[in-house]
Amino acid sequence: MSLAAGIAAGKVKGSVEAIERDGEEIIAKHAANLPVELRRMQELLPGAVVEGRAKKLPSAMEKVVRKPHNYQTVSDLKDLTGMRGVAPTVDGVYKAVAAIKSRYKVVEDDDAIAQPKEGHYRSYHLTIIGDDKMPKEIQVRTPGQHVYAEWSHNVYKPLTREQEHLSRTRGPDLDAFSKRVSDYYYASETGKSAGEKPKCPPYIGKAFGCP
Repeated sequence: MSLAAGIAAGKVKGSVEAIERDGEEIIAKHAANLPVELRRMQELLPGAVVEGRAKKLPSAMEKVVRKPHNYQTVSDLKDLTGMRGVAPTVDGVYKAVAAIKSRYKVVEDDDAIAQPKEGHYRSYHLTIIGDDKMPKEIQVRTPGQHVYAEWSHNVYKPLTREQEHLSRTRGPDLDAFSKRVSDYYYASETGKSAGEKPKCPPYIGKAFGCP
């Protein structure tokens, strides 16, 4: 559904022009401040690989339309600045999170390492408030969790017809393989017996690649 259609359906309030203007202004502020936040985050997380982006206007507006019960303007979004820190170990992730909490005000705290989402997605998510008073999202994870997260994105948000068909027709098989892969990386990065890395079925490899 487009923004105009969302407004016409009464799901989003305001005009397309006003929402676009609001979005352009707030995203410009996030983009301008992103280099500062990345430098600060790298100082807090020595040894971690830190990356970030400011959300693009079309993506921000699509989210407003998709979740009108949560957001009415682009300014309502909490992930206009998104950052990611990849720490070498699970213990390193928790040390990084502690460092972030000591520096920033935390408004959302989601430990999806201790309690994986859907039983297999592991990462630590925080929404923080910086010196500029704007909310930002940061995800902290291990290298294995990052490999898994990057691979699984298209499994659960298919981009191609083949991916969509497999996600629809072989969802339980994909879930089972995803969980085995996630558990393998978690065990190998916490010093537990991980066993052999799960073999990637050819039909999964063809559609999604192998993690």
